[in-house]
Amino acid sequence: MNGAPGGAPDRGPGGASEEEIRAEAAAWLARMGAAPDPATRRSFAAWLEADPRHADAWGRLNATWELTGRGSDAALREDAAALAGLMARVGARRRRRAARRGAALVALLVALGAGGGWWTFQNPNFLQDLRADEVSGRGERRGVTLPDGSTALLDADSAIATDFGDGRRVRLLRGAAHFDVRHDATPFVVAAGDGAVTVMGTAFDVALDGAEVSVTLARGRVSVTAEGAPAVVLEPGERVDYGPDGIGAPRAVDLAEAQAWQHGWYAFNDVPLARVVARIERQRPGRVVILGPGLADRRVSGAFSLDRPDQGLEALSGTMGVPVRRFGSALTVIGP
Repeated sequence: MNGAPGGAPDRGPGGASEEEIRAEAAAWLARMGAAPDPATRRSFAAWLEADPRHADAWGRLNATWELTGRGSDAALREDAAALAGLMARVGARRRRRAARRGAALVALLVALGAGGGWWTFQNPNFLQDLRADEVSGRGERRGVTLPDGSTALLDADSAIATDFGDGRRVRLLRGAAHFDVRHDATPFVVAAGDGAVTVMGTAFDVALDGAEVSVTLARGRVSVTAEGAPAVVLEPGERVDYGPDGIGAPRAVDLAEAQAWQHGWYAFNDVPLARVVARIERQRPGRVVILGPGLADRRVSGAFSLDRPDQGLEALSGTMGVPVRRFGSALTVIGP
């Protein structure tokens, strides 16, 4: 289907006026915003590919939609930009080469379509955000004042839920946050994963990475509990990790390095590539996927500015000797 959705006649490349193409783009905007099924997505991709003017009109329409503030579905715009970028890059001259080196990528895209679609891939946390009281966007470090006067600095792409009805309780839903807790006789509790941090008045960081949680103490004292394990008390400059396998022993850390994210830097030493990529992904639009056996587990060290995450990707690419390929702004692939 090369024309507008909804029964408009098909048109071959170059057979429609600019005004008609703009109307088709507007019709597709409405159609793609209504939970499109796989057949509709394939038709949309075919429309984009049928005429270079289609992708151009779509891009201009979405840019206008954003600038005028009329777009209520940012995920839709990301979805469309991803498809347009993909069609532009995997053109006729590159299809044979992409097929030879991109079988894994094709399988990934097919799996995304079958398992919930590109929209869900681009917006994995939208249901979680509905439960959150405070959310930071990708690339945003956001400070909030809590009802008791304590403050929280949310790292990029982080979310917390708060409950100050009959106590002082916060749950870290994802990401990381630095808490500066106002002293009070009522304990201040931050729950994350299967454990919690309890304080009266102090400053500390909590980071959630999948099912693993790390707590770093900057000032005061905290008690860290994990399900089925005795409490661990931290002193300033110490960190403890806990998760499904239990809670570890406190260890000394370099606070300047551990809290560098608060000042716009991320430093890492001998950690899996997957963890660094997850950190980079929180700083930029789109998703970053690692392809290749064992690549996600390779250990890396370094530092990069959180304001320039793509430079961090390029540095990793050069250090590890693996390419980085971009498909529009919505998908970046690391691997052969």
